[in-house]
Amino acid sequence: MKKIIAILSIAGFLVACEKETTKPTPYTPPTTSFKATLAGNQAFVPDTVIVTSEQLVQGGPYMLIIAAQKKINADSSTRIQFIIEDFTRDNATESKTISLSTNRPAYFLEINDKVNLTRIVHHFSQNGTLALNKIGADYINGTFQFTYFTFDQYGNKIAEYPIQNGEFKNLRIKRK
Repeated sequence: MKKIIAILSIAGFLVACEKETTKPTPYTPPTTSFKATLAGNQAFVPDTVIVTSEQLVQGGPYMLIIAAQKKINADSSTRIQFIIEDFTRDNATESKTISLSTNRPAYFLEINDKVNLTRIVHHFSQNGTLALNKIGADYINGTFQFTYFTFDQYGNKIAEYPIQNGEFKNLRIKRK
């Protein structure tokens, strides 16, 4: 009987002394956003935004590709896209500002994707700026503005269109 009381006392003591553990708070990634104003008044808020870091040419530098696409209807969409050398792999560089031109372009793309045919019209930037900030190892924020131009069937420039107030936040970089 004394043994049973002793065992119950020890068990009760151990239960009373048990440390209460708290569960760790699950990580919630920051909310992402991407927006811009097209041609002065039309809001561009994409359906999908993909950011990748990959080697486009074997042995070449890693390139950072930022692509934001907005569906217009079942088979048409528009996309804003930047392709720049990936500075985020360098632990020393926290931010970078890039002058956009025809030599270092941004793109505004019109995509028409049908069952047996995909047509993509590239509109290259004429001038503009892309400013990027690295957030931690795998996220970026940035601002941008540029003017893109269109051509007729003979290659003559026919119009210019501004993309202004471009901003993106908390975009996660997928590394390949």
